[in-house]
Amino acid sequence: MGFSQDGRLWLLARGGIVQFSEPDSTEEWNEATNPEFSTSWGLLDLAYRTPEEIWVAGGSGNLLRSNDGGVTWEKDREVENIPSNLYRIVFVTPDRGFILGQRGTLLRYQPQSQAA
Repeated sequence: MGFSQDGRLWLLARGGIVQFSEPDSTEEWNEATNPEFSTSWGLLDLAYRTPEEIWVAGGSGNLLRSNDGGVTWEKDREVENIPSNLYRIVFVTPDRGFILGQRGTLLRYQPQSQAA
């Protein structure tokens, strides 16, 4: 559980559920969503890279990203074969972030280079 950049609450629950509070009331919650259906792993942390881009990490090397504030989600396929639970996500700046995982696994966020 934590706070979004716009002051709403977010919550991760069993079965890979993500839920956000209403923008004007931290006591009223939006409908719970499941970023990836039909999975048996849980979500362990959530972090905002930008006000609209959200990352969630979980068991079995699962990492998902939403570019629209949590409405739709996509899996980061580049890390799915890392044999580690991913416990913590931290973005120091929008271009500098880290993910800490099991047994000393440390991932670094690298922004995609823009074509000139």
